[in-house]
Amino acid sequence: MKKTLPLIVSLCFVGANATSANYDLLGRKSSKMNSPMVYKDVDYSKIKSNEEQTIGSSLENRALAKTGMPDNVKAIQGAFHTYGTSVWSGNNQTVNERHFFLRKYTENGPENCKQNNFCAYSWSGYKNALNKIFIKTNEDKGTNPDYETAAESNSAKAGYSYYDLISINDNLLQPSPYQAGQVIKYTYLNNVVRDNSEAGYIHNWYASKKSDVGIYMDAGALPADIKPKENIKYVRTSGEGSFNPAPGFEMDATRTYKLLKKTTENYKSVIYVGKGYLDSPDSKKPQVYIGVRNKHESASLGYGTVAKKLDNYIYENRTIEFAAAGDYGAHVAKSKPKMDAYAYAANAITVGAFDPISESVLTYTSTAENRGAQYQKYYTGSQKPEIYNYSNVSNLDSTRTYTKTSNGQTTEYRSLYDGTRVATAYTAGMVANLLAVNPFYRWHPEVVKALLLTQDRNTPSYRYLVFDEDNQVRYDYYSRYWNGDMNSLKTRTKDGHPEIWFVTHGLEGSSSPTYAAISWLSSGNDISKIGHIPQNFDLYVYGSNNTDLSCFEYEYLDLNKPISCGNRQISFDFEDSGVPIGSSTTDYNSYEKVKLPSNYNHYIFRIVLKEEDSLSENKGQIVLGFNLSGAK
Repeated sequence: MKKTLPLIVSLCFVGANATSANYDLLGRKSSKMNSPMVYKDVDYSKIKSNEEQTIGSSLENRALAKTGMPDNVKAIQGAFHTYGTSVWSGNNQTVNERHFFLRKYTENGPENCKQNNFCAYSWSGYKNALNKIFIKTNEDKGTNPDYETAAESNSAKAGYSYYDLISINDNLLQPSPYQAGQVIKYTYLNNVVRDNSEAGYIHNWYASKKSDVGIYMDAGALPADIKPKENIKYVRTSGEGSFNPAPGFEMDATRTYKLLKKTTENYKSVIYVGKGYLDSPDSKKPQVYIGVRNKHESASLGYGTVAKKLDNYIYENRTIEFAAAGDYGAHVAKSKPKMDAYAYAANAITVGAFDPISESVLTYTSTAENRGAQYQKYYTGSQKPEIYNYSNVSNLDSTRTYTKTSNGQTTEYRSLYDGTRVATAYTAGMVANLLAVNPFYRWHPEVVKALLLTQDRNTPSYRYLVFDEDNQVRYDYYSRYWNGDMNSLKTRTKDGHPEIWFVTHGLEGSSSPTYAAISWLSSGNDISKIGHIPQNFDLYVYGSNNTDLSCFEYEYLDLNKPISCGNRQISFDFEDSGVPIGSSTTDYNSYEKVKLPSNYNHYIFRIVLKEEDSLSENKGQIVLGFNLSGAK
């Protein structure tokens, strides 16, 4: 096989002295991976209580319990793309709804749909098929008796009084709580949404298909009303432990709630508030697709029981969990990365903070780097954070002053939001909007992470997340996933390594870099037991202008068989017919990412399962996501 040119992407890591060298998306060099699914002889009650367990050594005895799939389905792969399916012209549009493609594998082999091995679905058809394969979707909100309205401060109910509602002035410059002698300049959230995040309007075809999305807040306290006569509505859920009504916890919960509500106010989101973990997120109405882990958790120097539990939760429930990196970047030596305990979870999307004024990474953002074996005791997962979003914003609220009556201690609430927790809540709201209008990404944290990694800028933009302005589609993208038995999903095995090959249309005319990324999930049990992510995938990309490749774009590729192309059959030597144009082969992250030239009609992708630890309880199973994107 031809050796591809190593191309480990550079994400324009502003503020980290990024250069033109081949760097990973954090401005360093890296990536490892994770695995999927789960076995019937695994005691999940022990997983939830963080107890260790012994898994039998015989792989034959490890019967896979395919979380979220029927018993007769061994594996499934799906694809979604935007190019070539929709034509916008002013307020009129011609839409070919066959965006969505699925392929199921059973004991009898893959399902077959006419001559195309992928089954094509319309928008509504895909959602129906999704519900039969994954977890039943409860889209109807209906009347929910559990809704609560925060009529007054919860701190007031617990022995605190509050008074002095003060209108915030235009002085958005305050001393930094993170670094002595420094100040933070805040920007109005509305401006950040409109300008920095390039918020536009979703096309009316998308808008007509909005459906409810549940967002779960893991909160230390219940959110409170901050302005007089403010209407705050949420669903309170049972959780692990009781809420703490202290002002500090309440402030954090209120900021998170208000950011989520603000960013999803034009979509059908419902916010659930609980403590710890939400049981059966698929049973809620609407069901919960997104979790936000940004309350103050204990700081950690590495992967621990908190990260392990979150990884297991994501692996079992397939919710898309966002975790705050933490605000310790200015205080901790880089050789000993200190982040919030949740942030180390390999399956989570960890978010750092970005300055909307200087357009650079804020120095208080915590990071974790795997610099080799000498730091292994601090770190067993991916480099973090994977993405950044805006912080240091004001939400135009009033100021509230709390007074603790027992000793006269005063705590002030200011509507000046800063920290990686703000960036995390903002990102979760943006992705909730995406899920509200596109069902493909629901239950697929591995695809959403790949989608966010392939943005062409330092922070996500609404235009990138399928939203367009003035009826202009700004981006082409192609998303894909493979879940289940690797032997069913692989294209071939070479030199003992299973490989997946597929072809996409090139993104000609791209005005900015084209990126491709893969991401995958692992159980927390595996990561904790083995000491690192148990699987390692490598990503290779080839470019070609061969017109025959258009016949392969939606096919399952068997490299040993010819493909029907019109009235003829063609075979294709993929390794010798494409020009190597990029690769990412790092070995300690749960993702890979490459930057690609856009002057090819077709891209040929090769994903190699380079390593898989024999101790993995999910050996032979994958939960793998892919995304390719480029701006027009």
